[in-house]
Amino acid sequence: MDTSDCTEIPLTEVEPNDTPPDEVNVFADGYSGAIDPFDDEDCVSVSATSGQHIVADTRDFGDGACDALELDSEITIFGTNGTTRIGNNDDADGDGGTLGFCSHLDVTANATGDFFVCVTSHGAGSRFVYQLLVDVQ
Repeated sequence: MDTSDCTEIPLTEVEPNDTPPDEVNVFADGYSGAIDPFDDEDCVSVSATSGQHIVADTRDFGDGACDALELDSEITIFGTNGTTRIGNNDDADGDGGTLGFCSHLDVTANATGDFFVCVTSHGAGSRFVYQLLVDVQ
């Protein structure tokens, strides 16, 4: 395979980041990561005040990977203890979205503190790179 025209995608993810609340990255705009191996879980922390919305999306890099099922993500948001699941989404299109097999999740913070947004692969054996967008409003 000729890879001379390929562009390297810089990732901001730092491993280990798969065990909330202990081993996670702090979310920052421009966050990108890789699900590899296929059973990898990437988690970031975000701060929210009770009643605020935490909105999270996974996106491809403009290459159509979400529509082509090359990026089949799942987002889970955990509460401040890092173990209580307060929301989960597999395919944004299943919720009326337009993100293909990427994910979209909007939850309301049920406390004040750090919440944990985790990305995994929904498709068996799926490995991919992704962008994570998180907005607290």
